[in-house]
Amino acid sequence: MNRAVRVDGPLRRRGRLAFLALELVVMVYFGMAAFSFGQKIFAPITVEEAPGTDKEVVIESGTSIKQLGELLEEFGIVKDSRVFYVQSIIFQVKKVKPGTYTFNTSKTGEEILNIINNGPIEDQEESKEVNKGGNK
Repeated sequence: MNRAVRVDGPLRRRGRLAFLALELVVMVYFGMAAFSFGQKIFAPITVEEAPGTDKEVVIESGTSIKQLGELLEEFGIVKDSRVFYVQSIIFQVKKVKPGTYTFNTSKTGEEILNIINNGPIEDQEESKEVNKGGNK
């Protein structure tokens, strides 16, 4: 009583062909998306052309790189927080010191990460004072 319907011939081949075509379209789509994301990570993309706009950002203690990326995107300093996060992994920036930072909208993600590595404005001013004191 259980009769299985078996499709042979041209219908079966069309089904396979349609599945392969769909697979190809999906692979091309995801390949293009991956390429585009990779290009954003390694290309020197900025929010504005030079000279850009300086923006002061106060970073609270305990802020993660991911949270910082979201904050910088919100302030219009980076275009995409996800790209910024991946860049932080690539450039090995793992921690953010709390304090006041000045970022420019014409800086690339790598340049912004260098600013974060150098620490907040307060730390930079202290190191300048120490250097001046040592030269006396």
